[in-house]
Amino acid sequence: MSRNRIRSASGLLVLLLVTLLTACGSGQPPTPAGPRPLTAQEAERLAVVRFKAFDAGTRSINGVLTDGRTQIGLSGWVNYTDHVGYALGTPSTSDGAGSTPESPFLVQWSPEQVARQLFPGSAPPMPVPTTGWEIGALSAGNSYLSAGLLILISLSSDRPENPQLLAQSTATWIRQDTVDDTTVDVMTGPAAANGTSGASLRYWVDGTGVLLRLEVQFPGAPWSVITFKDVPEVRIPPFGAGR
Repeated sequence: MSRNRIRSASGLLVLLLVTLLTACGSGQPPTPAGPRPLTAQEAERLAVVRFKAFDAGTRSINGVLTDGRTQIGLSGWVNYTDHVGYALGTPSTSDGAGSTPESPFLVQWSPEQVARQLFPGSAPPMPVPTTGWEIGALSAGNSYLSAGLLILISLSSDRPENPQLLAQSTATWIRQDTVDDTTVDVMTGPAAANGTSGASLRYWVDGTGVLLRLEVQFPGAPWSVITFKDVPEVRIPPFGAGR
């Protein structure tokens, strides 16, 4: 065999070894692309998402709910221990040529009731107003906003879920991502948990099981996105207090 052939064969062998070492250098098999079933560890973190919210108390919410034609920006808080939310809603409607802003409003809600009033400001005032509210029942069938508010208020429980049942359910791991430089796993919940007005949910969960972002998709609409932060110093009174 000529020297050139020997050098060529040696070069190919070195290239193959480098490729194999690069792929296997971590000693771990590569993470399969999602969606895929949850691992036991992922199921354990998803199982404590609602309990972590309950334990945190009040969390800020910021983002947008949309049904594809109308979108409502939400900026406020949810008290996940007392199950009450309070936010400023800033709606706008898209007609294909652009978005038309509409009158902002304050909204306060519990799992059973919702209260609204027009408000011309750019941030929800504190303390929570005690007058001027129009109160009604909160039902997912009323509007996508009502469905979204119910989803947001439901992200709390005084005990963790069963991780074994989650691992055996239709819950899936989609991918890794980041929220404010924090690595998260993006996961779906089981189908039964996604049934509010047919909405699909994606949970962005950090390494300890804290929910940092939620994606909500109503039927036929793009994804709505809400981000969360712990703000224990904010006090949201029980629904109807002071009225």
